[in-house]
Amino acid sequence: MQENSIKMYEDILDSFMGGVVYIDLSMRILVFNLGAERVSGISRKMALNRPLHEVFHRDPWFTDLMKDTLGGERTYTEHEGSIHRTFAAPLAVSLSTGVVFSKDGFVEGALAFLKTPGLGVKALEGFSPQGEKLSGMSFFAAELVHEIRNPLGGIRAAAQLLSRKAGDSVLTDYTDIIIRETDRLDTMLKEVAAFTAPRREVNKEINIHRLLDSVIFLIFGNNSQVIVKKEYDPSLPPLSGDDGALVQVFLNLLKNAAEAIGEDGNISVVTRILTDFHMSGTSKKAARMVSIEITDNGCGIAADDMDKIFTPFFTTKKQGSGLGMALSLKIVREQGGYLNIESTVGVGTRVRVLLPAAY
Repeated sequence: MQENSIKMYEDILDSFMGGVVYIDLSMRILVFNLGAERVSGISRKMALNRPLHEVFHRDPWFTDLMKDTLGGERTYTEHEGSIHRTFAAPLAVSLSTGVVFSKDGFVEGALAFLKTPGLGVKALEGFSPQGEKLSGMSFFAAELVHEIRNPLGGIRAAAQLLSRKAGDSVLTDYTDIIIRETDRLDTMLKEVAAFTAPRREVNKEINIHRLLDSVIFLIFGNNSQVIVKKEYDPSLPPLSGDDGALVQVFLNLLKNAAEAIGEDGNISVVTRILTDFHMSGTSKKAARMVSIEITDNGCGIAADDMDKIFTPFFTTKKQGSGLGMALSLKIVREQGGYLNIESTVGVGTRVRVLLPAAY
């Protein structure tokens, strides 16, 4: 496919909801429409003129099927698979492929059409706080949380009173368990309420460095055993959004890092500005995004758990609610951002949050 032909069809291809990827004989990507950006979470600028296997390095099945197509072995129709995306959970897709011939009848490339089926709540894709179903869920959750928290407060108060009056240390051990468990249940109920709550329209200018410093101090205080290395970009512009919600996000992420490293690990927090960020949407104008990267050298996350990391109520912690990461993803998306996690067992975890700059 000639370069002038590619330019001519680009606008047409961008109108497709599905992903369209075209590779030449060397398996170099020459076409990558907006639908492909939506499916993969990879910008066109990052994909064009790069080998397919490099861009989709976590999805070797995709490269293998395109290689089969290009080699004339076979084409595929709605082959089911999943694409690992840069700033979200993996996405189920169906892949159809075709061969492109030159005027002389020679193979000159291959096309891939990536289509997304109906998306479920599990991965929170298409999760719209303004949607009718979620509004109903929000009302139901608010009522349920209210009905449970009322007697829960009474149970906690009764256990405290019994603890003060009981001189028996065995009884106070039991009342301490009641108080601790009611507190844990109360925390989980607050998370359920926050998870299903409609988005608050808050657009404050936020100094992300000041916000991160306050969260780091809140978690670690003056603990000299944990090393938090900060590499802040001094030229970073402010963000625009809900500072209270973002505090919740970074509390979750940094607490996870702290639990992963134990008492003698290292955590790094790096910020920088991305000036040529081009993702899915109707606008083709590049956006300025602020990148916040949190890396730890802790235990890491098992590969089997990575696909479920954003699933509500999934947790590997004994005392976890399973809503921390799902809530963090919801908040970041509501702020117009992206969240990505990469992890290797025994090596550590890197969490990257991208948020739009205020200007």
